[in-house]
Amino acid sequence: MRREIRIGLHAEGDAADGWTRVLRQDRLPWDHVDGPDRPIIVFDGALPSWCEAFVERGGGAVVTGAARADALLGPSCTATLTRFRPPNRDREATLPCLARVFDGQGEGEIRLHENRKARSGNLADVRPAVLTRPHGEGWLVFTGLPLASHLAAVGDSLRAFTEASNVTERVATVDKAELADTMTGMLQQASAKLRLPFVRIARYPLAARSVFLFRVDVDGLFGPNCRTIAEVAEAYGIHGSFYFNKALCTAYPGDLAPDWLRSHEVAHHADLHDLFDTAAENKTNLQGGMDWVERHLGARTTGYVAPRGLWNHALDRAMAELGHVYSSDFGLDFDSLPFFTPAGVLQVPVHPFSPERLAIHQEDAGLGPPGSNAVLHHYVSALERQVALRRPAHLYGHPEILGRMAREVLPALFDAVARLGLPTMTVTDFARWWIERDAATLGYTVDANETVAIETTGEAIEVFAAQSGHIIFDSSTHHPQPGAWTVLTRRHKAEA
Repeated sequence: MRREIRIGLHAEGDAADGWTRVLRQDRLPWDHVDGPDRPIIVFDGALPSWCEAFVERGGGAVVTGAARADALLGPSCTATLTRFRPPNRDREATLPCLARVFDGQGEGEIRLHENRKARSGNLADVRPAVLTRPHGEGWLVFTGLPLASHLAAVGDSLRAFTEASNVTERVATVDKAELADTMTGMLQQASAKLRLPFVRIARYPLAARSVFLFRVDVDGLFGPNCRTIAEVAEAYGIHGSFYFNKALCTAYPGDLAPDWLRSHEVAHHADLHDLFDTAAENKTNLQGGMDWVERHLGARTTGYVAPRGLWNHALDRAMAELGHVYSSDFGLDFDSLPFFTPAGVLQVPVHPFSPERLAIHQEDAGLGPPGSNAVLHHYVSALERQVALRRPAHLYGHPEILGRMAREVLPALFDAVARLGLPTMTVTDFARWWIERDAATLGYTVDANETVAIETTGEAIEVFAAQSGHIIFDSSTHHPQPGAWTVLTRRHKAEA
């Protein structure tokens, strides 16, 4: 007899929104539950009365924002934190929060004494970020960090955001990509403890490890600079996405014609380079940008990125009312997988570094203008890290400075993209692909012999199995390598 494997979600409010984003991003089979009728159930905060018995009978409980429960979860205390180190990461993630910190065995790291140096090999009060604990025949995978609710929260701050340099930008206050990855890892760990493979629909076209997106925010044409970027990208077979701001293109004019944009996506970056408090004001600003692009470039576009990377719910409503398919705003999130906003607009996060922001940062520090080598180093570092983490490699810049050094920086960057074997797409093409992927279905069952049968309408799946086993997919039997990702397509199998 086969048992269907679906994840249950038992959470409310912002935490439910955060978990829904993670479950939806990997197209995992799941539904809301109010009882112990799924093999793995996600919880947030205080646990319901039936949770302990559910785990005792062999269930897997995944808990974020865990509340005090000494008998079940072990000793804990409340702590005010600003960062933590996620499991399997070599650097910390920013997460200002009030959290419950648990004693026990686990992965990642929380330091109650931030930035404290070890004395004689002693470093006191270091706790795991994510803990794993057996209970009866089942397992608890839990953290007192409020990951799910902070993933759904809004708010940005001016801060450093990458190890590649100390450049600052106004970005999301929380490192949401790390939060989402930690939550996915908790689900993956629970699956392993229950001897189940972790199965998801492939994240990228051709079942690639990542995808490369190249974005240009045209905050002024600056003579031939914008055209230079477009021509270099075209010469290397890169189809970029160019977002034109009306006010700044008028203030900093230059060569503007549809011919040199023929290989690229043409979209808009609003009329005024700003964000507003009401949906009506934002809608007027969006409409002005759309109309200007149509008049000057003949493109009627609903592709958009917000000025200064800023985002609010009023902008979200305005974009939805105007039929925008996607946006990309690092004040809401950066470096993450795409996800849908409350208004239903797809958000396609970008890496928030640009040469122009680096120039401002260096000027504020009393340094000279950045050189092309520094810019290239940051781009390639960000590219390689995103690929290693199986996230989209979405990079951007502006004509003002990137346009001046385009012939020195972009060829080497695009060579790195080719070396990594990444498919390249415009942001619109990737957004449409992701929306189609979001509509795909995934289901799997397991029998008494732990043979897993998988069905999907997606083009490929990715499987992570902690132990050896049998998987039936597309009328064939596969044996995924334990401890590694395996890609299964409809026609063949390939190790990722």
